[in-house]
Amino acid sequence: MRLTIDKTGFTFVEIMISVIILAIVTTVWLSSFQKFFSNSQISNIKIKLENQINQEKNDLAASKISSYRITFLTWSKALFIDEDFYKNDNLIKLNIDDYDSISGSIVTNNTSTWVWQINTYVDYISYKAEVKSASWDSLFINLWNNKTFQTFLINSSIDDISTNNLKIVRLDYSSLDDDNIKDTIISTLSWSQLYGKVTLENIMWNKRLLANTWWTDFQADEDINVIIKRWADELNFKLDK
Repeated sequence: MRLTIDKTGFTFVEIMISVIILAIVTTVWLSSFQKFFSNSQISNIKIKLENQINQEKNDLAASKISSYRITFLTWSKALFIDEDFYKNDNLIKLNIDDYDSISGSIVTNNTSTWVWQINTYVDYISYKAEVKSASWDSLFINLWNNKTFQTFLINSSIDDISTNNLKIVRLDYSSLDDDNIKDTIISTLSWSQLYGKVTLENIMWNKRLLANTWWTDFQADEDINVIIKRWADELNFKLDK
């Protein structure tokens, strides 16, 4: 009597169908994971903005500072913050020439020949100290060279007078990562119309929103939407007055 053995296994067609199904499932999973990861990152940036505003507000309430201005600019990768300008007459100011590289200069409004002592900090760690003439000199900065900084801080004094402090707070630094193609930017400032610049100003608990429509500055009587864009993802952040 002959014994027959039934051989079972996967056919080539079955294997190919399994591979295709696996590829589809993997693609969908990766797409969902990437979207979740991207949404998580942009949500963290929104939290960072909220925390930065609250920090300035808390420092004012605790009398650590007398005033603050937080400036939002369209197509910018950073926030620009001026502290203690109320008591110190805006002795220094920030001129940004290139918002992509975050480069420009710090200049003094003082016309005397006094000594200007400048201290800069990267993420609150001392970076550089310089001495210049307060009458005409300026401090050039190019923050693109600092690969992973989040906060660039300038505090200084002219003779014995402390100047206002300037901060540059970068939203993130994605484009410095080879796997990413763009930084997060502030793409739109809007409500009833589009704005080029919006400043949240608080002097001794007197808060107001100052808006710029490219040709004029005025006080805004409405909340303003700040649209944060990271790659194809956008997030709405409301700036209330």
